[in-house]
Amino acid sequence: VDLFLEHGWYFRRCSFLHWKKNSAEASSIMTARLKLIFRNHLLEISVLAVFVLQTSILSITMSVNHDEVGHLGAGLYGHDFHRCDVYRVNPPLVRSIAALPVYSMNPERDYSAYAEGPGTRVEWDLGRLLVAANSPRWEWYFVFARWAVIPVALAGAWCVARWSDELYGEVKKSHEKLDHGISRCAVLSLVLYCFCPNIVTWSATICPDAAASATGAIAAYAFWKWLRQPNWRRSFLAGICLGIAELSKLSWIILIPLWPCLWALWRLTSRHDDGLKTASFTQLMLILLLAGYTINLGYGFEETMTPIKDITFVSRALAGSDSMVDLKTGGNRFRESRLGNIPIPLPVTFIRGIDLQKFDFERGKHSYMNGQWSGKGWWYFYLYAAGIKVPIGTLLLVAFVLVSRLYCWGASRSNSGVFQPESITWRDEFVLLATPVVLFIVVSAQTGFTIYFRYVLPCLPFAYIWLGQAVAGTWGHGVDRSLASKQRHLCVVCGCAVWSVCSSLAVFPHSMSYFNELVDGPVQGHQHLLHSNIDWGQDYYYLRNWLRNHPEATPLYSAPNSVIPLKEYGIEIKTPYELPMPGWFAISVQRIHDMSGRFLFFLKYRPVARVGYSINIYHVSLDEANRVRRESGWREIPPDGDLQSFE
Repeated sequence: VDLFLEHGWYFRRCSFLHWKKNSAEASSIMTARLKLIFRNHLLEISVLAVFVLQTSILSITMSVNHDEVGHLGAGLYGHDFHRCDVYRVNPPLVRSIAALPVYSMNPERDYSAYAEGPGTRVEWDLGRLLVAANSPRWEWYFVFARWAVIPVALAGAWCVARWSDELYGEVKKSHEKLDHGISRCAVLSLVLYCFCPNIVTWSATICPDAAASATGAIAAYAFWKWLRQPNWRRSFLAGICLGIAELSKLSWIILIPLWPCLWALWRLTSRHDDGLKTASFTQLMLILLLAGYTINLGYGFEETMTPIKDITFVSRALAGSDSMVDLKTGGNRFRESRLGNIPIPLPVTFIRGIDLQKFDFERGKHSYMNGQWSGKGWWYFYLYAAGIKVPIGTLLLVAFVLVSRLYCWGASRSNSGVFQPESITWRDEFVLLATPVVLFIVVSAQTGFTIYFRYVLPCLPFAYIWLGQAVAGTWGHGVDRSLASKQRHLCVVCGCAVWSVCSSLAVFPHSMSYFNELVDGPVQGHQHLLHSNIDWGQDYYYLRNWLRNHPEATPLYSAPNSVIPLKEYGIEIKTPYELPMPGWFAISVQRIHDMSGRFLFFLKYRPVARVGYSINIYHVSLDEANRVRRESGWREIPPDGDLQSFE
């Protein structure tokens, strides 16, 4: 898309020649240009191809995680009834895209579990009914749904490379030349994005996190382009991109107040503008209006312009003392005020989704971190999670860039030559970094529960763009450094990037369970984080294959962490004992660390095998069971004893 938009005059010339019935010359020009494009962009194409390969493999090999069940059920419901009230805490765009190929296959539907209400959550029931009605075809339904979303993540990869290239790239290309490819800065950013285990994992699911990361980055890029050169065309694109981002994930609601603040700062600090320009302000209003229109379009204008007083809320912030947090049925704190008569120019389902998400944080959930459970979350959870879920090579690049920037700042104060593109100002980087920083702070402030590192996944593309500058100072641009110094600089950067890539590939295809070497990798990851950070029901295809290769492991006692019954996978299990007993056991690491502590004693056994990094296989002998019983003060099992009486 970028090549045709930026360099389309080549292809328009070919079309003109073809219109002139000179098809031979047109064909030769087209072929030559395409060969040149492919040759100059071979590295980027290769990186993107590996990214597609990784995500495609994961789409097939990962079993269905907890949220995907609800997303596909809600997506099909939306296509059938043209409503978005199921799974309202997530906007409908990503699940609608994912459900399109499944909808075309005409699966059996069962919506008998559907129920209406401001606080109802029927998406998982609809998803389970879909699975039960389409056995065994349902497995391929999820594969096709995942493949449908991968192009959105690819668009995010394009944005990361393009923004890094324009912000830090050494090679400044004119609009008519394509001979140099993208800069090394862009290549580094692209590699970090395409080999990030967190990006790869969630790009291979129908959960909206990776898609929202892509749409948010694209929207921010379009807004930055408009800030640098305001015009009506760019304002139109920025508004549409903002609306699409809002339709991807509710987290991007922060962009609506953030963008006017960034615009005001940009204009007030501009050297070329005297105050705030009327035209620019009008274009900003157009951006916000187009975003609102796009949101309404995505929801089918569902009850748009409803007065606030006519909406039933469930969160304490909007319902007041009648909230479901206070065990009431819901209410509206604006019903008796003048504000209640104001119509909301957004779909009611969109507003209720924000309200329901706020209710979840107010109600809170038990959260787990570093081996400890808590009734609420920790404000530093996402910092801790980033320290062990992001590859060490990437973390070292962050430290390297920070140190290099401090060095460059000191050198600039002493009038030494340092790398700093003349066209880039502090405002450009401020616009780049403001979005992830604000998002990270807002999410960290929601301490009702802190469970999912993927909630801050949209911050990563911005970080990778910013890290592209790590190679910016290695090839000149006024840098008064020796060749040996530049080579050492480049070796450090390349070493960190290679470390990140190898660390990610070493865990593939179990990338969801990725943990870096600071905590000894994913084997010990469950001692630090749980839930979607390591065990989200993604390894049951592997468990099924393991059982086929080990028929001796029967009967199998299992405590699964799956919202889909294991019989739908073709796995026959029995409920495990809650005291040490001999036999074969397949225990999810999530269940081992369950708050009840029922299966915590399995940590005293050494697993005979691991299925991925989320399921431990134990073959417990009678002696091992009695050893743990003695250590725990429970009665031992005699060799000829009845096992049922000792449970």
